[in-house]
Amino acid sequence: MKILFKNFSLYLLATLILTLLIVPITSFSNLIWLNSMNMPVGIKIVFEVLLSDFINLGAILFLILMIPVGLSLIISRYTSRLPAISDFARYFIISALTMWLVLIGTVELLYETEVIAGNRTSIGTFLHVMAGGLSGGIFYKLRYKMFA
Repeated sequence: MKILFKNFSLYLLATLILTLLIVPITSFSNLIWLNSMNMPVGIKIVFEVLLSDFINLGAILFLILMIPVGLSLIISRYTSRLPAISDFARYFIISALTMWLVLIGTVELLYETEVIAGNRTSIGTFLHVMAGGLSGGIFYKLRYKMFA
């Protein structure tokens, strides 16, 4: 029971970390777009948008990401027989690929609508994919190194 609680807690933490990494990417993407439309973007607007996105988008995104993050961690765990790659790299790569599939899937499922705004640019997509990889890597480090 203790191991189940620890794993579930770390899974929720990995999902929370991913959410905390993704929301600012989306916020800053929107702010850059506003600035390109000659809208005044000051420090006050930046903080208001970040706070608003963390409150409004963060909770929904957390719930949406629970399924793909869980799947990526399960797949990473059960592909441990791949000898050519380190465990950390396996968790990082599978979590990054899962995030990439989430970005593609949200666009395809929602009729070509870019719901996750940071996905509108190549750099935004790259940052989202790296955020996915980091959440998987952090889960691995916490689960298998820190609490081993």
